[in-house]
Amino acid sequence: MDWDAVVAQKHSSMSHLQIFSTLANKLRHQEAILFGELDRNSTFVTSETVFGLTRVKKGNPGYLLTINFGTEEKTVDVSGVEKIPASIRVMSRSIIAGDVPGVETVEDGVEETKRFDSNSVVIKPMEGKIFTFVPNFDA
Repeated sequence: MDWDAVVAQKHSSMSHLQIFSTLANKLRHQEAILFGELDRNSTFVTSETVFGLTRVKKGNPGYLLTINFGTEEKTVDVSGVEKIPASIRVMSRSIIAGDVPGVETVEDGVEETKRFDSNSVVIKPMEGKIFTFVPNFDA
């Protein structure tokens, strides 16, 4: 095991270890994750390389996982997915590989887009994103 990489990931705000820790702590007790709907309408594939999964439970925030397994950036439209509203917010995303294994180098002063229109969600190659949203049960 590369212990230097582990130490680097512990001290970085954008590392595999930090992302896993954040998601485990924030999501493992959420009602939508524990008891939310999971059926054939909860998963989808777009652009042949982007996989999506939703978890929703009435009265709780909804969650959307998207993963681009391709080698090109994709802009996907998830507005047609059941219960997804017009706007969604990034909760967390995977890292883009840097010089240190498992750690992303983040440029100072560069603002990352956190809110997306659900009809135009940008996902980089080999990137996963978790979005949160207020489910639309009226549709």
